[in-house]
Amino acid sequence: PEKASDVRLNQETVLVGQKLQFQLISDRYDTSQVKLTFSCAYSEVAGNGLCKGIRSPGWGSLDYSYGSFKKSTRLTVYSPENIVNEILTGEWYGEPDLCEIYAGTSYKVGVSSDLDEGEKFTPSKLRKQGISLLLDGEPMPDSVVYTAGKHVIEVASGSISYKKEINVTYNVKDVLIKKDAVGYAPECKEVFDKAFSIVDQIITEGMSEDDKVKAIHDYLIYHADYVNNGDYSSAENWAYGASGVLLHGEGVCQSYAFAFYMMATAAGLECEVVSGQATNSTGSTGGHAWNRVKVNGTWYYIDCTWDDPVGGGYERYDYYLSKNGWSNHIIEESKDLALDGKYYWEHYYLTGKDY
Repeated sequence: PEKASDVRLNQETVLVGQKLQFQLISDRYDTSQVKLTFSCAYSEVAGNGLCKGIRSPGWGSLDYSYGSFKKSTRLTVYSPENIVNEILTGEWYGEPDLCEIYAGTSYKVGVSSDLDEGEKFTPSKLRKQGISLLLDGEPMPDSVVYTAGKHVIEVASGSISYKKEINVTYNVKDVLIKKDAVGYAPECKEVFDKAFSIVDQIITEGMSEDDKVKAIHDYLIYHADYVNNGDYSSAENWAYGASGVLLHGEGVCQSYAFAFYMMATAAGLECEVVSGQATNSTGSTGGHAWNRVKVNGTWYYIDCTWDDPVGGGYERYDYYLSKNGWSNHIIEESKDLALDGKYYWEHYYLTGKDY
């Protein structure tokens, strides 16, 4: 060839276990009769270009020649599972459970061109090199905006293929604002949907922000109790998530705080969860959670747990909308809980299953 770039191999990326015959191809020349000789870092590639199926991902040098012509390239070997994991997590060997891909957000798709360098192979570039990436049966574009719900990602090359079904959700803040938990695990979606159902019942059109806060506060103190009559030491895990007060009618302080946060955000209010220490009437001090909510432009503290004394029937407003908080509450952290991301919500804040 006049230029070395005028000829190339039919495939310079392969999947683990893939068997194929390397051949010379060109857009300018008829290469059908060219017989190549190969030298490769992978012992699985024979001198005649037959790849018997490389057993592990990585990369190595691949030299090929005919007559006086010689060319060297890099042969990249992918595990199809790792390709999917990298699309979902951004890292090789990432944990799919930590996937934070959300509906409505644009993502650039790419996988590492090898295990050492930062260059990315886009789906279109992978297709040119012999590996197909499909999203729901169609060629995956280089930039994707997912819809909420189930999707199938497939990697294929030759006789090797791998499919993975994923559930895409909105990010937590959008779930609460849109009141749409499609894609979450059923037990988690149940908690979201319960909060949304309550909000739809108690929040009516034309309500002021003060009215909304009172409606949420009153629902919680009249429809829930502190778990096990105050004996949190024997509480089930669900009592530590929002499912406690929302689905079981009882929970610990953070169950109240998580539920209030969810309902307030779904009702269009800015809200945070506050954690710290609190001292009760007997002088005992321990960890505690309550809320901070913005009403008509001003932030206030509110503690639904302490407005709902153990045993029920003594509901009150002693810890309702204070600008400065209370002397027996020591604040350690106040944050928008949605910023903690989907993993923490699915494993801790909704069902409490991993506490």
